[in-house]
Formats: sequence, C-alpha cells, structure tokens
Amino acid sequence: MKLLRETIRKLLIENYSDEEMTDFKKWHKPKEAAAAVDEITDMFKFKDWWETGSWPYKKKMYEVEYEPEPDCIVRIRVQVSYGSIYLDEIETTPDCEGKGYATEAINMIKKVAKKHMVKIMLKAYAFNTHKGEGRMSSEQLEGWYRSQGFTKDGWAMEWRPQ
Repeated sequence: MKLLRETIRKLLIENYSDEEMTDFKKWHKPKEAAAAVDEITDMFKFKDWWETGSWPYKKKMYEVEYEPEPDCIVRIRVQVSYGSIYLDEIETTPDCEGKGYATEAINMIKKVAKKHMVKIMLKAYAFNTHKGEGRMSSEQLEGWYRSQGFTKDGWAMEWRPQ
C-alpha cells in the first residue's frame, strides 16, 4: 500500500511544471497554517469543532464567532487544508448584513495569515437554504471575495500575503 501511495504521488508531482512545484512548495505550510488556525480560534469566540475527511486524512473543522455588537454574529468555519488556512463558511446574521462585519472578520484573518505567511483558501458558495431571502448568490459572493483581495485559482479562491 505504501509503494502504491508513493507511486501515485510521484505520478501526480510529475504532471506539475517546475514553476507550479516551486509555487506549491512556497505556499504549502502545514505547521504555519496550524499555528494560524490556532490563533484564529483563540481570537474569536470558540463554539465547536469536529472531524472532517475520511480516514486517514481526518482534519479538525473549527467553528468560531465574531460578535462586533450584541446580536450581530459572523459565524466562521476554519481548518488547516492543503498547508493553508481553509475557510469553509462565513455567514453573518441576516439583520447585520451590509454593516461590514464580515469584512472586519476577513481582515482579522488576513492579518493572522500574513503574520504566519500562509495563504487562505475557500470556495465561494452560497447556501441554497437562503435563496429568496435577498442573500448573495454564489456569483455575488465570489465578487465580494474578489473585493477582499481574493483571486480565483481553479476550484478555489485564495488570498496570499504580500
């Protein structure tokens, strides 16, 4: 099994150009990303965690909340993934949308990412459960992330510290 895994990894790596491998090595920082996620979970109000992924690739998903004013909550799910900070969800309570609180939370996370020199990755996906409530579509959400400095790279959007 170990030989099979090593062979598959080698075949996958051979498909990358030297430039792509250099970029991957520059931004694949599991230890730094773990330290950044620890700092994020300390910075915001910690709510819960659970394991995601299949064995043997289980990862901890953390849910934290940012409450800039009473009854206004920005809920964030974050984990270490691909040697980066991965944001799984960011959601603001409906009455507090448009007040800039999600932007504040993103900026706080970007500051931590810059401190640890790790990139932030996410998939801009609006929840179907909120259709018809005047909430952002996936396309609008992607535009919002672009306004926060994120760029599209394949399936993911990412932000890299400069």
